[in-house]
Amino acid sequence: MEAGSKVWVRDKKGDQAWLLGDVVSKTSSTITVEIDEDVVEKVRTFDYEPGIEINDVKMANDKEMDCVEDLISLPHLHEAAILHSLTQRFKTGSIYTFTANAILLAVNPFKSMPIYGIKLLQEYYTQGVMRQQGIETNKKLAPHIFSIADSAYRDMMTGMHSGTSNIALGPIDQSILISGESGAGKTESTKVVMKYLTTVGNANGITELEEGSVMDRVLQSNPILEAFGNARTIRNDNSSRFGKFIELLFDKRGILLGAKIETYLLEKVRIPNQSEHERNFHIFYQMTKGANDDERKNWDLEGPEEYKFSNQGDCFDLNRVEDEEEFVFTKKALLLMGFSTDTQNSIFSLVASLLHLGQVEFVSNDDENAEFSSDGATMNALANVSRLAYLPRDGLEKALTERTIEIGVKSMHEIHTIKLEERQANDARDALAKAIYGQLFNHIVGALNANINCSRKDVRASIGVLDIFGFECFKKNSFEQLCINYTNETLQQQFNQFVFKMEQKEYTKEGIEWCFIEFPDNQDCLDLIEGRPEGLLAMLDDECRMGV
Repeated sequence: MEAGSKVWVRDKKGDQAWLLGDVVSKTSSTITVEIDEDVVEKVRTFDYEPGIEINDVKMANDKEMDCVEDLISLPHLHEAAILHSLTQRFKTGSIYTFTANAILLAVNPFKSMPIYGIKLLQEYYTQGVMRQQGIETNKKLAPHIFSIADSAYRDMMTGMHSGTSNIALGPIDQSILISGESGAGKTESTKVVMKYLTTVGNANGITELEEGSVMDRVLQSNPILEAFGNARTIRNDNSSRFGKFIELLFDKRGILLGAKIETYLLEKVRIPNQSEHERNFHIFYQMTKGANDDERKNWDLEGPEEYKFSNQGDCFDLNRVEDEEEFVFTKKALLLMGFSTDTQNSIFSLVASLLHLGQVEFVSNDDENAEFSSDGATMNALANVSRLAYLPRDGLEKALTERTIEIGVKSMHEIHTIKLEERQANDARDALAKAIYGQLFNHIVGALNANINCSRKDVRASIGVLDIFGFECFKKNSFEQLCINYTNETLQQQFNQFVFKMEQKEYTKEGIEWCFIEFPDNQDCLDLIEGRPEGLLAMLDDECRMGV
């Protein structure tokens, strides 16, 4: 880092991460840099010790390295260089960048791009076939999510053909982890990966999928899961509010036989509570806006702005998407996935019942116990909940205003009924809504699995696609946010293990000279959450046992 060198300087006062500049002078103890951009502090001086890297000043790469397709080829690989390269590629319309081929960085363009058609898919598939056969091609394809999906498919096929005993060629089963912060585009990336793998696993070759085929049914599960599990957040109009692991099952020829979906951490707290400028799950708005006259009469529905469970965020529309049209697509996908018209009506009736449940209001009587508000709106809401959710009216009213405690066993068994206070009744109402929706969501996922699963006797290998929540931090965070971020921290540790720790351990084992790469190790964060006996989860368990 001599005088005249181009460097990056950390921008601690402005809104940019790094600023480009020139080293104008260097002494035995200081480095002075002049920033290229017009900023308040144009010239900055940093303390310097020979042999010790400066955290706030990094060497810049030559200009011709700005748009490299693989970041591993950068002579100076650090945060500033990576951000600059991604920015320059994004400006040219390249949203994908490799990191040593095993990792693909994607920058969300927040618009549709014509780079996912069947013709381009065919090109990546053809190159994958030739590469697997050891044939080099003159045409080099740009980094793309198709390439990652194809690599997983080729590695799976190589593992099957070589047998499980050939450890050097890797395992048969493969996994693709799609992670990133909320709004980064994980849901769309998952759909693109699924499209590629279902297409290359088509027994009829690389063609548009036949409606109703197993490949098409696997893809049709997406709009259903999105309708019932996605919502608008302040960052994203179609944010997945649950995690999912989709296991695609292949036979020995690489033909897709079926799939299995596992879901976790559904954000049920969104049912009774939405933050400002956010919405509840899409299905509530699809129904309240898209229901026909007969459906609206049967469900006794008005617009979404009329219901507590759908109007708290004061946001009712999406950009570039119409809820009325989406409701038609949801119904079509449900029908294709084996949900009869009667089953669909039952599902939608349950969803409608939750909107009415949110309209139930309580007041305190003279004993400070909760009782139902005597206004007609609450009585009508209770009648609708009972009718649409197939619940007995008296049992529903008791569940909302009383709680039962059982003491002892057998001959000493006692049952005590305790009246709830108004605040507790509101909590009971919200808890019931979350429980009903959670069970409904699990039922839908189970029905989807029954439709897309297959006999395991012909399954030879699988490719798992993991789509997880992004890191989130709101003004008011629930326990679910803690679980979401804990999941992300755990997967980040897995990523560190895979990319850095295992690789460096292998270098040491083989006696290869290397320089230690510093990376943010989040083990302390994991210990804070999961450690025993003083981790957050352990302390929460203790609080729950004590009933505090």
